[in-house]
Amino acid sequence: MRIYYKDFNNILTLVLQELRKKGHEIVNNPHIGDIFLTWQDVRGPENELALIYKESFNKPIVVVQHGRGATRDYCPPNKFTFLADKICVWGETEKNRLLNIGIDSNKIEVTGCPLFPFLKPKSQGRSGLNILFVPVISMKEEPENILVYAYLKKWETDKLISNIYENFKILKEGWAHEARHMVPYTLPNGTVENRLFKREIKMGLPRDYVYTKGLVNVKLTSIHDIIQYQAPQLVTGQGTKDHLEQLSEILSHSDVVVGLEEGTLQLLACVLNIPCIIVDIFKYENYGGIANYDTIEKIKTEACYWISDLDKLSSTLDHVLKNPNERMNHRMNICINEGGANISNPIERIVNVVEQFKPINERIEIVRS
Repeated sequence: MRIYYKDFNNILTLVLQELRKKGHEIVNNPHIGDIFLTWQDVRGPENELALIYKESFNKPIVVVQHGRGATRDYCPPNKFTFLADKICVWGETEKNRLLNIGIDSNKIEVTGCPLFPFLKPKSQGRSGLNILFVPVISMKEEPENILVYAYLKKWETDKLISNIYENFKILKEGWAHEARHMVPYTLPNGTVENRLFKREIKMGLPRDYVYTKGLVNVKLTSIHDIIQYQAPQLVTGQGTKDHLEQLSEILSHSDVVVGLEEGTLQLLACVLNIPCIIVDIFKYENYGGIANYDTIEKIKTEACYWISDLDKLSSTLDHVLKNPNERMNHRMNICINEGGANISNPIERIVNVVEQFKPINERIEIVRS
């Protein structure tokens, strides 16, 4: 089968790899595709291609949900037309949303989230605390983002001052550290262990020693005004090939995620049992051509700590760091209900949906063989 596709946010990356392994041809020409596999069918070129496949080519369209709550595209205020022959949604919450607006249940397949396999386990034995700030992605930089960032930096500075005073004597005696270089060594019984290769005295201190009580990191995109954030940064776009790999890496080293809305990144954090704080001070206005976008259904769950008073951010952050497992059960529930975390192989399930639309001649060949 020849598959024409449009990918975004690495939704189809692993799916396409598996389709190739199974002998399907991934094509760049929409005219020769037997099927259109896409991350959405409601906006821009993807919508235009979906209409061509449906009305001119009479060929099937399979949509794979691209983000948390993406099924809201078909609900008010968007009310985009559902064109797909089949949509692969992450969890039962997304399926129920579509059923509630009258989408045929035969066109909905709960497959689980194809982003979960990208995630790396949380790093073990790491010193220091990392706070990951995730500014809201709008049509431009938003002042609410900078406000939350400023309050986080204020919290970070207070922790930094406290740590310096507590360790002032030893820091005054010397500002250097011993770097220990370890290498893997295989024992006669085949066991591999790390052994000390060399010691090296370096002038300077590891950042996690000075910022032991908390360091603010920021996850940005090209939409954000990057120079405004004076902090360690990860800048990736949802359209870049290594977006999920880099995001997985920074999440594996994060202790708390702070944002302005409960979105896809917060769901990924919940899979890793990372607590999330939402500062509820931002309202969408005109977004994506929709004038009243803020009337869209808001995702708000017990998995996250919600605050609307910025003066409470510091105390909430302190509480979460002291009680990291407090909302673990809530996090587990949304991972299952919204992300299908209880489904063992989302990639295989999505591939199975695509293969339902094999051309008739291919099906006959498989039977004969």
